[in-house]
Amino acid sequence: MRGVRLAAAGRSAVRKAGFTARRGGPGTAAFACLWLVGEVSLSLAAWTLPGAARAANAITGGCTASSTGVVLPAYNLITKVQQTGTGTLAVQCTGTGTVTVQAALTIGTGTCTTRTMKNGANSLTYNIYTTAAYATVWCDPTTRLPTTFTFNSPTTPQTLTNNLTMYVKADSGQAVAIGNYSATVGSVIYWTGSNSATATFTVTESAPATCSASVTGLGFGTYAGTAITAQATVSVTCTSPTPYTAALGAGANVSGTQRRMKSAGGQFISYNLYSNAARTTAWGDGTGLGATVAGTGNGAAQPYIVYGRTVAGILPTPATYSDSVVVTITY
Repeated sequence: MRGVRLAAAGRSAVRKAGFTARRGGPGTAAFACLWLVGEVSLSLAAWTLPGAARAANAITGGCTASSTGVVLPAYNLITKVQQTGTGTLAVQCTGTGTVTVQAALTIGTGTCTTRTMKNGANSLTYNIYTTAAYATVWCDPTTRLPTTFTFNSPTTPQTLTNNLTMYVKADSGQAVAIGNYSATVGSVIYWTGSNSATATFTVTESAPATCSASVTGLGFGTYAGTAITAQATVSVTCTSPTPYTAALGAGANVSGTQRRMKSAGGQFISYNLYSNAARTTAWGDGTGLGATVAGTGNGAAQPYIVYGRTVAGILPTPATYSDSVVVTITY
């Protein structure tokens, strides 16, 4: 705060002074006269009153940003469901007062609408969003995310870090090649009068070879002591061109190399499983129960028929007989 002070300075000297006394004549009054002639010089001086310093809202030492990147869960090439993940962008600024800066992310590869991760010539689409609603794409210059720093002092610079969450989503329904995909994204921090290009980070996701299987039940019907045939279907779905083998386990009641169904009373009916209609090639797990079945995935379900046959024998006590066989796909 500044003001103006009036100060008397220099000389204050009486150049002339005098006093005259006169007496009037008869019938007149006496009078006295005092005169003063002099000069006074004045000077003006500027001065400053003590007061609070003005707060400065400013970035004084610049800003940087860093991130360890984002790793999305593996993309399932059979179900092709979307995959999501998060990462942190750490924005560090040095300044005074209260300042809002703008955090921006570059495209990387692709466009702001559709970013892409690459595996050679193959692409997997994804994007980075500002919230978990996945509604607003975080991409410069379309969208910049503001973040406010409130520094402790209006005059003494302080360094603070704000952590911003990046929400990443890989789109569903993508038929891409097996492999590991990645993209490099940059960050830029904008503030009044300047900006700072900072470190890059990576977004990665794998699309590994994958297989799944489903199976229908095998029902022999009513057993009367003679051989009965029946069949079931094992459907194998593997990514292309993934080689695989399908194995049938021994079941819960096996005796040596003989499969058996069991009743609640502890009696058994023997049976076998085959991979061909003639029922000459036993289908097992690669041991004495029989060989496995091999195939190569094409991305679609591939059906295999399991041919079953009971072993003729003595008619057991009437009851319900069952067994549980595990199907294992190795790829």
